[in-house]
Amino acid sequence: MKFLKTLFHYQYSRQSLHNLSLHIEYLLRYHDCVILPGFGAFLRRRIPARMDMETGELFPPRYELCFNSSINTDDGLLAHSVSRRDGISFEQARTSVSDLAEGIYNALSADGIFTLSHIGTLHMDSERNVSFEPYSAGGLDFIKPISPVESPSVKKDSAPEKQLDTNRYYTLRIPRNIMRYAAMIAVLILGCITLSMPPTARDMRVDKASVIPMPSAASPKSDKTASEATDTETQDQKEDPRYYLIVGASHSEKKCKQFMDQHSDFDLDMLHTSASRKLIYMASSSQKTDLLNLMRDEDVVEEFGQTWIYDSIE
Repeated sequence: MKFLKTLFHYQYSRQSLHNLSLHIEYLLRYHDCVILPGFGAFLRRRIPARMDMETGELFPPRYELCFNSSINTDDGLLAHSVSRRDGISFEQARTSVSDLAEGIYNALSADGIFTLSHIGTLHMDSERNVSFEPYSAGGLDFIKPISPVESPSVKKDSAPEKQLDTNRYYTLRIPRNIMRYAAMIAVLILGCITLSMPPTARDMRVDKASVIPMPSAASPKSDKTASEATDTETQDQKEDPRYYLIVGASHSEKKCKQFMDQHSDFDLDMLHTSASRKLIYMASSSQKTDLLNLMRDEDVVEEFGQTWIYDSIE
């Protein structure tokens, strides 16, 4: 008698069951889980995209619908949808959903099969285990699937890709950010090395270092007094050196001596090239290459900065 009463209630609520399936279908569009209280839950599972390397087909992502009878605690989602759609209170909607879920379970227990329109078919075996078979092969027929396409980059008859022999080579995966920082550091190191290199050797006959600012002096050839002084020195010392490594220059002999006192660690001397110009040199030689090597010395560069070589004959 109780079974006939349940069956009559089920036949009477057929429209309500159809509306319930529409609610479940609607909620599965936006939620991954819709619970039928006391009965089970319909779950939406996302299947990622994949490629069939043999056929070259690219399968887009899709959704698969399944059922789990272990998840049956009411979360109010389905009742809230019924309440909003039918214009009834939440408690009334919850009671209606519970009655419909009980009716589905009783009908499934009696017939062993129950169909929810637009969703799928429920089955119950002799051990009262519930299984679910969705209508569409993809799981959700109401969500339009994307057909698989053939990838142009994959050829069916293409030769297999040559694999790297890991027994002979090592593979190292370096993140891109680390490579960027390494490139920046390499550029900075290269710039520092370039700036720290000494200047190239060249014939510097223009005055670039002086104790005080002064214009470039005239050549000793054009100065009569300088010629006379040179002739006198030549007579006194016939083997005077030709080249001098100049570290400073001034018009004042007093300032030249002050400069030499400040750099007493070096053996400096003063050279008179004219009546108004005095040069301070630290070494002299008949070979220019000897002075070039001394000019590149780190102690000389650090102490005097720029120096030049003076040719006493020119």
